[in-house]
Amino acid sequence: MPASVTPSAAFGGVLLLLLLAVLAAAWHSDRKPRLYGERIAKHHLSPINKHVQDKIVLYHNFFRANVKPPAKNMLLMKWHAASAAAAQRWAEECRYLQHDNITGRWIDRFGSCGQNIFVSTHQVPWFFAVETWNLEKRHFAYGAADNNLTLVGHYTQLVWSASHAVGCGFQKCARGGGARDKPYYAYVCNYCPM
Repeated sequence: MPASVTPSAAFGGVLLLLLLAVLAAAWHSDRKPRLYGERIAKHHLSPINKHVQDKIVLYHNFFRANVKPPAKNMLLMKWHAASAAAAQRWAEECRYLQHDNITGRWIDRFGSCGQNIFVSTHQVPWFFAVETWNLEKRHFAYGAADNNLTLVGHYTQLVWSASHAVGCGFQKCARGGGARDKPYYAYVCNYCPM
């Protein structure tokens, strides 16, 4: 050890490095997605709860406000009870990733509304479902005639400027989903235009 470094200073330096390593590991693990299993109380996911409705609307309006290029005529989304009832009915059908037919999404005053579906083997917050639909924007080219709707359809539903009413449903489905036929959670949102 060089004469200018005391044992206590060396110990302090080692302790500082150790602390930084622990903080870096904690910061990194904090950034990983969390799977909640059954740990989220149903009232935190059920759109019957006004607080959940407000969050769903907030998430939609956040992503709609941040489209690129910026929208000139984007309407604010508002919660719509009839759209939510239709979405909840469809979620309870537990038809893995199948959309409801046009008449099932028919809402008086609006006609047939659009629909997004998200499924997960674990409970996740609504933000995760809405953000997943928003992530399709990486495959979307504004103004392009050749956008592949199988890759961007959820995104375009989310940011369709004329949509102004959203209603969502949530259901735990016992079986019938995917390759493993495991239980899953269905998140369904209906979007109604002017």
